[in-house]
Amino acid sequence: MRVPYLHDQAIREMATYDEIYVQSWNEALKECEAKLERGDHERALLVRSLQDFRSELDNLVNEFTDAQSKKAIMLIHPTLDQYETFAKNFVTMMENPVDVSMMWGLLFLVFKLALGDKGSVGPLSHITKWLEKIGHKLRTSNECSSNISDIEKVKGDTLEVNKEIVVLWLNIIMTFRNQSHGREVRINESAWESLTTVYNSAGKQKI
Repeated sequence: MRVPYLHDQAIREMATYDEIYVQSWNEALKECEAKLERGDHERALLVRSLQDFRSELDNLVNEFTDAQSKKAIMLIHPTLDQYETFAKNFVTMMENPVDVSMMWGLLFLVFKLALGDKGSVGPLSHITKWLEKIGHKLRTSNECSSNISDIEKVKGDTLEVNKEIVVLWLNIIMTFRNQSHGREVRINESAWESLTTVYNSAGKQKI
């Protein structure tokens, strides 16, 4: 008689859950590809890591030279490490490989579109605050992660938070693009209110 049967069954169940989580994550990435304009998706694919993102920020400093833009770029730097740590924790806890590079590409698009907005709403300061608030929440999660004894219990929640972040970035990008006038981006009051509702909804759920 083979005693470790229950142990083997538990391992199989964990593997099955992992496969479901990875499939769910990949579906979120496919949604991004399907909804983004081709140029935006291709641009996002070029920013695949924290190092890439920081390099892009250096370029944005030269492109957007006004005081507000420079301040926003300076303020985003401290929160980036929290995004990186949270994403790495997600990758590490999964049995199957997951690619989180799209998070950086989407975040770059969000930030650049906010910097370039020419409308009266002025979304840059609001979006910068959103990024900072999410970063603070991720820092709390990152600090608690070392005390988690059973990773299986938090895998699902960690996946959902990463998905919420990606979907939020996607919604912000789509809102900007829907408000574009030629090459110029101007978010109006109605679009901004809708976007704020999306952010608040995400905040109440996971992030």
